[in-house]
Amino acid sequence: MQNVVLRAAREAEPEETHIVLAMGTNDGSDLEHTVNARWYDAKRTQMHGFEVGKLALAEARRKFVSHPEVHVHGTAVTDADGKSLQISNSGQHTKVLSAVKGRNTEKSRNTTSSYSVPTVSLHGFVRAQRIAQVTYTLIDVEANEATIVRGMRLDLPENRATFAIFQYESWNPYENGWTQWELARWLEQCGYRLYAIGSRASSDATAEPVPKHARLDSAAAGAVHRETPVLLRFNSSTYEDSLWCTFSGGRQRRNSAPPTPTTTSIGSNTLAVAEDAIHASPWLNAFLARHALT
Repeated sequence: MQNVVLRAAREAEPEETHIVLAMGTNDGSDLEHTVNARWYDAKRTQMHGFEVGKLALAEARRKFVSHPEVHVHGTAVTDADGKSLQISNSGQHTKVLSAVKGRNTEKSRNTTSSYSVPTVSLHGFVRAQRIAQVTYTLIDVEANEATIVRGMRLDLPENRATFAIFQYESWNPYENGWTQWELARWLEQCGYRLYAIGSRASSDATAEPVPKHARLDSAAAGAVHRETPVLLRFNSSTYEDSLWCTFSGGRQRRNSAPPTPTTTSIGSNTLAVAEDAIHASPWLNAFLARHALT
């Protein structure tokens, strides 16, 4: 979805400098897909990635030696500025050991290293970098998404303008104790529309609108293998509905328990879009009209 949004923004505003923030860059691979796209403009793009794993950080920086517009920071994004997290690397896995600066941690038998990384909130980062508007923010940090979103300070109007559209991974619950329903309700209160992100096989013969809460059927008659991105609108009240949406394949479970705010996950990733930005941005309005099913 990141590249789909960025391409739409680039084509609609070719002379603008577009800024991307990415947490959880997967050794820089997610950003690499963007810089290698044919429509990508290195002269009018600024990308900031954040990595806490030492190996991942080194690999990401290596990939972008020839891309000075891409900055990969060895920083943990949280809801607090100027603190530190104690991190451990065990093989390819990175985890947080402690949020207390200077605290000693006991290394496990499989731990190869432990170290501290500084923390920053996205609210603090954009202020320090003097960034007025971010074209896209990707947050994929293994259940810490709610903490990062809280650090965006979306209760402030200026931050809703800065973070007009962003993507976050869905977890129930998040590490800070919030459920996906609680995060959805909070974002609605801040003035955001929410969409579950998915894809479906498409053809002109089967390109019919899919109603809210419906399962996306990629095996429909006449469907082709080409996958197209789709967005399915939902809100916090969806979690109280006995009919709820899923983008995964497979058969519908029978006699399953009704969804609840504690257990129900709407899709695997969510796109949050500020209502004010939709009304103010023709390209964003057109983008949603093209890709949203409801």
